[in-house]
Amino acid sequence: MINRVIEPDQLSGWAFADEPQMRAVVSHAMEGLPPARRGVALERLAELGRVVEERERGAWDRSTYRANAAADAAVAGLWTRWSQAAPFADQAAWLELLSRPVQRSFRQALSGRPLPSDVVRRALRDLEEALFYQLLDGRDQPGGLSEIAVGVIEGAPGGPIPALMSVLDERRRAVVAACVCRRGHWPDTVARVLSDLPGPGERALHLRQPEHTERASAWLDLHVVLRLLCSWEESDPEERRDRGIVVQNRGRARGRLRAVAVRRAPAELLPHLLSLDALADRTRAAAARWAWSWAWEALSTGFAFDVGQPVLRPCVADEGLEPLEAEDLEVLQVWAMLVMLRGRWATLIHWSQTGTGDSDGTWGRLLGELPLDLRDPGGGLSRVRAALARDAQRVDEWLRPVAEELGGLAEGRKLKAAFWDVLNPVWHDAVRRPESGYPTMRRNAIEWLQASESDGAVPPGRPESPS
Repeated sequence: MINRVIEPDQLSGWAFADEPQMRAVVSHAMEGLPPARRGVALERLAELGRVVEERERGAWDRSTYRANAAADAAVAGLWTRWSQAAPFADQAAWLELLSRPVQRSFRQALSGRPLPSDVVRRALRDLEEALFYQLLDGRDQPGGLSEIAVGVIEGAPGGPIPALMSVLDERRRAVVAACVCRRGHWPDTVARVLSDLPGPGERALHLRQPEHTERASAWLDLHVVLRLLCSWEESDPEERRDRGIVVQNRGRARGRLRAVAVRRAPAELLPHLLSLDALADRTRAAAARWAWSWAWEALSTGFAFDVGQPVLRPCVADEGLEPLEAEDLEVLQVWAMLVMLRGRWATLIHWSQTGTGDSDGTWGRLLGELPLDLRDPGGGLSRVRAALARDAQRVDEWLRPVAEELGGLAEGRKLKAAFWDVLNPVWHDAVRRPESGYPTMRRNAIEWLQASESDGAVPPGRPESPS
């Protein structure tokens, strides 16, 4: 039985546990669950709260960065001269510091994909040539060094959210406030707490106040909990999916804060950098995390290293329906792969272009398995359809090597295990994993490849243009 307002110890680990108003919001949201599911949901929230406290916040305090007085002083000098717009004089020193962690991250990212060895070698060679130019700030946008600087600050003790918020000035706090009042599912979270304020503009003005920016961790944790409860309205808690919701929402929030913080001038970021110990080790670690994101971006473009484009996508806060972000597109690709494996690729593309799909149960179940966080704030699918219509070719190219591996598997008792040997490196936990039908999914992958490679044939999901 759930009390009217959940007690703090029932939500220990979540940053809002000591805030009565936010706990009341969770208590009210809990009433939307079937009565028989509420006790299990509360236990699961307590368990996930401990995970968030230990892995999402505490891990940053336990990071074992090693101090080295000489190396740290040298890197402090590099960052100081960078803040004075003089990176070219230190080109050799920056490359000596960053090349190894960047190359290592790229190798790790590429190892999870079925790529020919010559493609990997060529990509790493091109990376070596492009790295320094990717580090430089452009005329109108920050470069890799600005992005790595924010990554260093993000790794400060206390966790990434307070660290990133500490970088923001009043103007950028206003950007964040506008963002959470208008984007994705956040407006619902804000409205539940600030229900006495009439609209997003008024709520954004309220959230710009320092007392709310200092409570950013509490707001984020409340949002994550509400997303979990929303998913539990339809089905029981499930460990893998629940963990995916936590990681995806926290990762998306950190990404947006990084994208705002990186717009601060280098001289404004410098004091935050110089306040940290073990600066050389922290810089290498931040470069490795940054390079991991860059590697996945490069994969999506066939390793066309466009050094004019930032790795961190800019954060926009305009009103209206926001497009899916990079992390959402990764989830969408996996769901699209599931659709292909279930033999509904042509339906998927036709639906993305027209809004109409098949009336059979398989297509309906596939739509039902689309992760909730990809849906529009009102529950619609306009953003998903727009992303698929825009990026159909890119999804095709991402799917092809995976489908080739799946189609080459031998049938038999070991097919399921072999399937997941191929899929585990690319699967996203936000998408429910198929539990059966592996022989049929293998045949669907083969048919998809055959149709897309036949001369003059229209690949599944690419209908003939009307004459």
